[in-house]
Amino acid sequence: DKDNYKCVLVIDDRHTDWFVYFRKLKVFGRMDIRVEQAEFRELNLTSFAGEGMVVHYRTIHSSFISRLFQPDIILVRQHARNATENWSQLLIGLMHGGVPSVNQLHSLYNFMDKPWVFSNLVRLRNKLGRDKFPLIEQTFYPNHKEMMSNLWVIVARQINQPTSKHSSVKVDDHHLFQDIASIMGVTECYATVEPHIQSLGDVHIIKIGHNYKAYIRRAMSGNWKANVGSAILEQVPVNDRYKSWVDECSKIFGGLDIICVKAILAADGREFIVEVTDSSLPLLGNEQEEDCQLMADLVIRKL
Repeated sequence: DKDNYKCVLVIDDRHTDWFVYFRKLKVFGRMDIRVEQAEFRELNLTSFAGEGMVVHYRTIHSSFISRLFQPDIILVRQHARNATENWSQLLIGLMHGGVPSVNQLHSLYNFMDKPWVFSNLVRLRNKLGRDKFPLIEQTFYPNHKEMMSNLWVIVARQINQPTSKHSSVKVDDHHLFQDIASIMGVTECYATVEPHIQSLGDVHIIKIGHNYKAYIRRAMSGNWKANVGSAILEQVPVNDRYKSWVDECSKIFGGLDIICVKAILAADGREFIVEVTDSSLPLLGNEQEEDCQLMADLVIRKL
């Protein structure tokens, strides 16, 4: 009986079993939780203009399963776009149906393009000042043509293709930059360029509801990317500076319940904010079980 339970749709891969985190929870202390877990590529839907929707789930894994259900709330733990696939039409359908979501579907749609998110961080920097919000410099190129005409400004820069699984390339001279620009000429991608900063590691400040955590990941392999090769991950206190960053960033796009602010820890001790991630953020450290439970509790509070 639908009156006796609430249906939670979790959009995530199979590495996390979300049934575990919802099974002991109740809505209003009495209603059970039914969990439907699927990836974007397994979903289809029909929406009825603010009156709800019917979601069709069809597994892509070995055991064939197909079923229909009506979610009461959605937890989105997967980015709606990667280098080869775009599920923006599903986000639009979910929003069209008027079903609440964590994070808000409006914010998830805005997070589909990293430079769009970065432009909102620029507004925060202009509002708070560079000292309180030390955002890294960034240049945006809509296509390869402008890249070819601005070769002279590039020295030791990092170039990104801004999707959820973006690629980063360290460019040490204008010859390599010209080669990258030529490759961009045969794609439909845009690119961002940032100065390469000699770093000791990267900082991740995570906020889930009203809970805060911070980690520093220090590369041990000598690679310019802190997430490549061996690294040491250390949980550190959330100081006032980190809390201010994540609180300010959580206000963009109407508010973010789950957010991660990433910064670079430079060799000279300075820190530069480089990125903000929404509810699709990767979990770090030894408290991932607790973080998943915090997300589940947050969803129930929204209901």
